Amino acid sequence: MSDQDAQAQAGTVEGQGPVEIDEELARHLGNKREELFEKFEIRDEFPQEVLDEAETRTEDVGSEIQGEVDERRDLRDMTTWTTDPIDAQDFDDAISIERREDEYVLRVHIADVTHYVTPDTAMWEEARERANTVYLLVGQVLRVEVHLDGVSQAVLVGDQRADRLGEDGREHVD
Repeated sequence: MSDQDAQAQAGTVEGQGPVEIDEELARHLGNKREELFEKFEIRDEFPQEVLDEAETRTEDVGSEIQGEVDERRDLRDMTTWTTDPIDAQDFDDAISIERREDEYVLRVHIADVTHYVTPDTAMWEEARERANTVYLLVGQVLRVEVHLDGVSQAVLVGDQRADRLGEDGREHVD
């Protein structure tokens, strides 16, 4: 068993093991997926204009991030925990808890997709139309185009100490 498999099973009930989906169940879930897409008018494909824009927008992201980091607070020394599952395509959601003398500060950290998807672009309009990523048992329908998801992977999953653009919200608790 690989380390990743062991970690994935660490949270399962003793003796339960990972869930297995046989061919018949996979076919049934695939049919349900199509029914859901039709019922809720979910599109699985992106318009060509969005694909082209995303490809262009994600060129030379590294130097763009370097130009942006001086304007942001560096949180890499803060202990954080991802809320994404171990098999996530990208690790772009996390939390941290800071204990202060008279309160706790809970932070929710997310990837700053709005840096890449800006108003008055085809990507913006498509993301607004989709509203959010839809997660299903047999896959997902992304809110933003795969090139941007690739940016998340390269920027958020690569070198753990690499510069990344993110946003965070804070809640102060007594």
